[in-house]
Amino acid sequence: MARPPTLTALRARYGPIPAVLLPVVEVAGEEAMLRLVHTLGGLEVTVPAPSRVAGSDLHHALGVPVEVAAVVARRLRDRHGLEVTVPRMAGWLSRQRQARIVALRADGRPIQDIAQVLGITERTVYLALARERDGRVDDRQLDLFCT
Repeated sequence: MARPPTLTALRARYGPIPAVLLPVVEVAGEEAMLRLVHTLGGLEVTVPAPSRVAGSDLHHALGVPVEVAAVVARRLRDRHGLEVTVPRMAGWLSRQRQARIVALRADGRPIQDIAQVLGITERTVYLALARERDGRVDDRQLDLFCT
């Protein structure tokens, strides 16, 4: 069985991880954390009692067995109380979308298809591709200001 990533590895991948998500990562893992952010990011969620977690929004968003969701709920209640705001992690989600746009374009997908698959506008795809292009150093042109 593969070992779960360390907190240091997760921070390198996602940037600072909000304290609310730490119990989720510790108990349910990285995939459950990502599902929670995608499903309930930006919303205030009532953390159910561990005995009432089955069928709750938290349970559905985590996508884990009831027993695991109950442990997550217990830790969230102990550390953060009855109401928690699930972070959006907008910066990370934006970087993830950017990488996906570039990968789809590298696979030869047309702009319109990429926009449709990701549920974004064509303009957003063009902007992401321009950002990617402008972020790279073009070694075909000399630097006019080199010393």
